[in-house]
Amino acid sequence: MSGKQGEGLVAAPASVVAMDNTLYWLGGNANGQGIVFKAQGYTPARISNHAMEAEIAGYSDISDALAFCFQMEGHSFYVLTFPTADKTWVFDASTGQWFRWSWRDPATNTDRRFRANCHMFFGGAHLVGDFQTGEVYELLMDTYTDDTDPIVFMRRSQTISNEEELVFFEQMIVDMETGVGAVGTNPQLMLRYSNDGGHTWSQVKTKGIGAAGEYGRRVKFGPTGAGRYRVWEISITDAVKRAVFGAYVNMTKGE
Repeated sequence: MSGKQGEGLVAAPASVVAMDNTLYWLGGNANGQGIVFKAQGYTPARISNHAMEAEIAGYSDISDALAFCFQMEGHSFYVLTFPTADKTWVFDASTGQWFRWSWRDPATNTDRRFRANCHMFFGGAHLVGDFQTGEVYELLMDTYTDDTDPIVFMRRSQTISNEEELVFFEQMIVDMETGVGAVGTNPQLMLRYSNDGGHTWSQVKTKGIGAAGEYGRRVKFGPTGAGRYRVWEISITDAVKRAVFGAYVNMTKGE
């Protein structure tokens, strides 16, 4: 597909998929490439943001990018994988948000591209093919392992600053569903933070999110020191439901 002055040219043929009665693809324009588009009528519309485009610009090869799409619980997802870069990114068309979809390689303890290489909705099930083994799996909302390998849930905040003034962080409260562990267990939420915009990180702090039935448990951390450019990161590796709604920070501006 091409638009005015070559806008929206396809940069990776295997990235073109049809979803929600339109087309999505990785492309560019007359001045460069590495932009994700969807078709609005006959006009390409940019759906990637500057952060995504900066990420893609760092990949040595994007011509081998491939994609598939699926719809689940009212959300339509465009799944874009870069094999050379070993990264998978997903666009939620319902919210307009991007997120990374990864697989934690137990041999190296590193996050790699998501294992699914293709998708088919058949018999009421979302079936995906493994890019390494060729095995077929079913995507399920209530399964929290990748073929017994742990799935890492992670959320990271934007940088919190206040005109370069020192800020004291008294308490961090995570608003999430608790009481999701098996009886007699206490799955953990892990927290770490950075005071230099994400370059270096604190040691990990943990809080239990409760066994089955402990619905009133609250997840609170604090105090967590002071900083000028604070970034927060929370993660869960336990095979339990991960429903995080938001987070709140009690903080005081320094003198």
